[in-house]
Order: sequence, then C-alpha cells, then structure tokens
Amino acid sequence: MTDVPPPYRQDPRYGAYVPPPAPGQIRPRAWWIAVVWTVALLTAVSGVAGFASDLDSTLKELVPARSFAPGEPVTVTIDPADEPGLYLSSRRPVRFSCEIDGGGLSEPNGTQTVNEWELVHVIDVPEKGEYEVYCSAEEDAEARFGVGRLLTAAMGEIAGSVLVLLAVPGAGILFAIIMTIAILVRRSNARRNGDLLRSPHVRA
Repeated sequence: MTDVPPPYRQDPRYGAYVPPPAPGQIRPRAWWIAVVWTVALLTAVSGVAGFASDLDSTLKELVPARSFAPGEPVTVTIDPADEPGLYLSSRRPVRFSCEIDGGGLSEPNGTQTVNEWELVHVIDVPEKGEYEVYCSAEEDAEARFGVGRLLTAAMGEIAGSVLVLLAVPGAGILFAIIMTIAILVRRSNARRNGDLLRSPHVRA
C-alpha cells in the first residue's frame, strides 16, 4: 500500500494520480429531479385531458342524435339493450305528454340531465325495431324531444375513464418518486466518495 498525496487518488488503470471530482461535477445532476417531475406533471395532465375527452364522448352518445318538435311524429330505431330514454330540451318548465306506438313510457328514477337535455321518460319496448314516438306540449312552448340512452347504460365506459384518470397520473407520480430516490442516493454516494478521496488519509 502506498500513500496517495492529498487530495489526489491513484487511477488503478494507469497508476497515475488524478484529482477527485469537483463538488459541481457530482453525477447525476440535481436538475434531473426537475426533469422527472416535469414528466410526471405532463403525464398527469395527459391523464386528466384523456379522462375529460372520454367522458365528453360518452355523454354525447347518451343524448339524442336527432330531435323533433311537439306535434311532430317520428319513427326511431329503438333497441331495449341500449337502455333507451326520452329526453326533453326546453328553456323553461313546460307541460307535455308523450306516447310510443308498440311500447311503454315510465317515470325515471331520479333526475338525469346531460347538457341541455333532461330525461323525462324511460322507454320500454319488447325488441329492437322501428317505433313511432309522438309528443305534444303547450302551444307556446319552445321544446324539443329526442330518444337517447340512460346514464346507467354508460357506467362501464365511465368506470373505464375513471380508471385511466387514476392509473396514468399515478404511474407518472410513482415513476417520479422512484427516480427521485435513485438520483438522491446516487448523488449522496458520489458526494461521500468525493469526500473520502479529498481526505488526507486516503490510501490506494
């Protein structure tokens, strides 16, 4: 064993004395922590944006794609598997009545409003087919009607969107925590090794 003149160390590859790393050269650099948390933030934002987009798309599938005015009979394809419902759009409360040829209408359990559409009846039909729907309202009522789907019909899609909302940002945050710990540990080891190399008692 030979004494190494401080604050140098002997490079085992070449036998030459080399200076220890300067404090500012500790690897990995501290700014990598900011980088990984920026990635986590962007991941969280993308997760929230994806959830909002999926939810908006799902809700648009619930509301009527086609509307009709009071006194206007329409023929609509209705499938009981879609959990169909009759919606009303009106700027003010309005007295109305509706009927469906070959099917039945019942009151919904609770209130369901999607955008400007309010669910007013649950549609009950025996099988998928073409059904004539007719609604009447007060003469001065500015109302529109339409056939859509119940909110319960989209609970699976909404649950999937919520899962994406939780999983994507969660994965980004977990990644940032693991990387932050790894960076801090490596910087601590590098700093400790540098302090040992700068000690006058180091031997090679």
